[in-house]
Amino acid sequence: MKGGRFLKFHLPFWVIAVSVFTASSIPGDKLPETAFLLSDKLIHLLMYFVFCLSAAWMFMNQEKFLLFKKHYLISGLAVTAFYGLTDEIHQYFVPNRSCDFYDFVFDVLGGITGLIVMYFIFYKRKNYLVIQND
Repeated sequence: MKGGRFLKFHLPFWVIAVSVFTASSIPGDKLPETAFLLSDKLIHLLMYFVFCLSAAWMFMNQEKFLLFKKHYLISGLAVTAFYGLTDEIHQYFVPNRSCDFYDFVFDVLGGITGLIVMYFIFYKRKNYLVIQND
């Protein structure tokens, strides 16, 4: 893989993955107070929205595994769900943090939201442009 391709298509995913892991390693008593009731769930949704976009982007633009390339949306969601699950398990072992099923649900919902956005940006837009050029 050429360096430029890695920087453009793969590095964003790895930076986000390490950032999520680092953030989930912070002990619960060191986290800032949240301003409203469901802010924790919103943070999970937004983090995994970006995570899933970067995973799908990486799969869409890689050339080694054509099955992942062809099914980049599903591949991105599968990696997102798996990472969200392992992140919740990881948090079980972090002081003053917990493994929360609903956090995992919001991780997956963030991923699904990211895929919906990506679908409309890359798939629907491409088909719209083809129709306009006819």
